[in-house]
Amino acid sequence: MSVTIQNIPNAAINGSLTLCAGASLNLTATGGGTYAWSSPPGGATAVVTVSPSVDTDYTVTVTNGGCTSTASVSVTITPPPTAMISGNLTICNGEST
Repeated sequence: MSVTIQNIPNAAINGSLTLCAGASLNLTATGGGTYAWSSPPGGATAVVTVSPSVDTDYTVTVTNGGCTSTASVSVTITPPPTAMISGNLTICNGEST
């Protein structure tokens, strides 16, 4: 009889953790042979593209040789800046601001 001892995979997620509203980003998982993402549902590749509209947590389960490990990240949505214009709203012909 032979016993094979598998190493537990070291799951990790790489990618920007801050995202502008309306943008998308790639999250890349490392550390294993197969990948299962919590979101997007059914994500089974090392790289997933996400476009959250609110702050969102992502978790990946990495499997290698029957052993599993998980990693999680939180992606924060940065709201767009608010532009404000101030000053004289009336200008006469020939004047400048």
